[in-house]
Amino acid sequence: STDLRSAASATTDARGVFTLTGLYDGVQNLTLNGYLVVNNSAVTISNGVDVAGVVLRATKAAKITGHVKAAGNGQALTNALVICTSQTTNQSFQVLSDTNGFYKFATLPADTFSLTCSPDNFVSGSITGIVVTLGQTRSGVDFNLVTGAVISGTIRLQSDSSAVAGATIFLQGQTNGSTFATFTATNGTYSLANLPADSYTVGCSLAGFVSQSITEVQVTTGGISSNNNFSLIAGGNLLGSVTNVSSGLAITNADLLLSDSVGDQFYAATDPTGAFSFVDLPAGAYTLQYTPTNALPVQLTLNIAAGQTLNGVSLQVHVGGI
Repeated sequence: STDLRSAASATTDARGVFTLTGLYDGVQNLTLNGYLVVNNSAVTISNGVDVAGVVLRATKAAKITGHVKAAGNGQALTNALVICTSQTTNQSFQVLSDTNGFYKFATLPADTFSLTCSPDNFVSGSITGIVVTLGQTRSGVDFNLVTGAVISGTIRLQSDSSAVAGATIFLQGQTNGSTFATFTATNGTYSLANLPADSYTVGCSLAGFVSQSITEVQVTTGGISSNNNFSLIAGGNLLGSVTNVSSGLAITNADLLLSDSVGDQFYAATDPTGAFSFVDLPAGAYTLQYTPTNALPVQLTLNIAAGQTLNGVSLQVHVGGI
């Protein structure tokens, strides 16, 4: 109902007659358990006046049932949210598993569905390609979920060991490429749970600081990997422009390459004013290169300290015809 106070149910008698009482003014949306209503599903009540003679026409719906269990010991998982999504319309339906881990979608249209289930402390499960027709029941669509692993740690500043809130933590599994992300709490801690067993790369980024990563963080089913900590260092910035010496005009969309002494590379392109920027760089020695197709390449060598901003760096290129 459009009035949330309206909530009523009834059972039809031998003649198929039903009566719903205690309803408030507004549009009442009528449903039949196990059926799809094809007409008169919405009835409007105005000024408290009874509405009689409503005839519902319905057809038997499709159904999907199953259980949600722990894979390790077969224990039923109670109050697990199961989501059923149409693969053609993206319409979704939701139910909770009962005390026996049983779930039931009783009022589905004919379609092909995907089911997902993501209870706490377990790795999310999904089942795709479940085809049902009207009046059909697909039973035994079960989830057997494995216990999830946990990866956690703390982020602090290298300068004073203070906790860092709001840093982005990004995980990528090395086996199947699964990705997960979160942010650090006010005390600098993070925890990513319900992870499948895998070897992960853990990355940390925060504006103004050098991005860092830890590789080969291994977790087993239900395992915990803690103390995956980061100590953030202020990043350096390089700001400048690229111009054509012959004309004095800015060179736009110039692809620039910045390389450090250990072989790491960074990329940027000039904007419509010829300006470019490299931000949050590690401290070190760099070579800045621009290799145009219609002129000789140019390069600069420079050093950037932690937290330093080099501004006004200029690359000047002799390009004819501009």
